[in-house]
Amino acid sequence: MAQKVFLNNQTIESSAAHINCADGGFLYGAGLFETMRASNGVVFAIDDHLKDFFNSAEKLKINLRGDKKFIVDAVYETLNANELKEARIRLTATSGAMSAENPEPTLLITAVNFEPYPKSYYDKGILVVLNSYRQNPADVLAGHKTTSYFSRISALGLAFQKRAAEALWFTVMVFLRRDVSAMFLS
Repeated sequence: MAQKVFLNNQTIESSAAHINCADGGFLYGAGLFETMRASNGVVFAIDDHLKDFFNSAEKLKINLRGDKKFIVDAVYETLNANELKEARIRLTATSGAMSAENPEPTLLITAVNFEPYPKSYYDKGILVVLNSYRQNPADVLAGHKTTSYFSRISALGLAFQKRAAEALWFTVMVFLRRDVSAMFLS
């Protein structure tokens, strides 16, 4: 069976899905994503996932296509169209075509069969490396799952080169001047 996706307002074959080449998510990483797990046909903690998703969209000024009910219905429509009970669902929203005066945001929902981690991960554990990249909490993207994910993919690629399964990140410590002076006054 060919994979079906939900794109903007309809469920279609994934091979027929097309995104505008001027889309800000494609050109600049101006988009968000959320990954969810369905078990026995029920999406785990969907309300919590969508709360984070809508919160990030508001803070990053990314308009979303539809309200919470629209997206929940679209998620389940995608799950059912692919006849999946155990699934990994990805919800992606982008800003839409950057060249348009009033761009229509893009909404893409995919659902694929859930593949658990290998049993050996649980039996033997995994190798993890500390990467040299740092997260900056002052970055506007900090704390949001954005489609600008190149640094994460790069760090994971470096971990794989070292035969590790994962890369851990550190966060840069940011002190404001008043914080530093307060440390010396106490």
